[in-house]
Amino acid sequence: MKIRYCGSFDGKVASLPPAQPVEGAVRVEEPGRPRELVRRTNIGAAILFGVLLLLVILRGGLGALHLGGVVLALLVVLPRELLRAVFYREECWFYMNFQESMPFLTGSEHMSRTRFLLLTLVPDILFGLIPLVLFLIWPKLTVLGTMGLICLPMGFGDYLLAWLVLRQVPSDATVYRQYFHTYWY
Repeated sequence: MKIRYCGSFDGKVASLPPAQPVEGAVRVEEPGRPRELVRRTNIGAAILFGVLLLLVILRGGLGALHLGGVVLALLVVLPRELLRAVFYREECWFYMNFQESMPFLTGSEHMSRTRFLLLTLVPDILFGLIPLVLFLIWPKLTVLGTMGLICLPMGFGDYLLAWLVLRQVPSDATVYRQYFHTYWY
């Protein structure tokens, strides 16, 4: 795998590297227009944050909210995206985009549905779910609980994409990204 650093994303979808389109490929249906999708993702992330906050407080009290966990969550923003590169065998592109959203890694490689789902979910599992579960088992690990509380909602767009792929893409299909859309054949 080769990671190319592309600097700041200019907001123009056409400036992203295109995938080799496949004739007859089916686009994964996303809810609404891009702005509607962002709105739904933000609402879902806010709801998830509220539920997780309640869970953390119920398990460890207000003292379970630890500044160190917030710092750790912020420190893993870049590694969280770069971890996705492990699932690319070819080339992928890394963009910094703090003005409009967060840094992101993208690629145009065609891959199995399973590898695509792993690419989408592993960073959220590693930096969000596992720390939160460890805190729920051992409530003295408040730094990890707070880290999970912050990191899990960051991945809400990933969960939505994984859900859509699981519902719409056959298990033996090949998946690829074309700009910000997902296709399968």
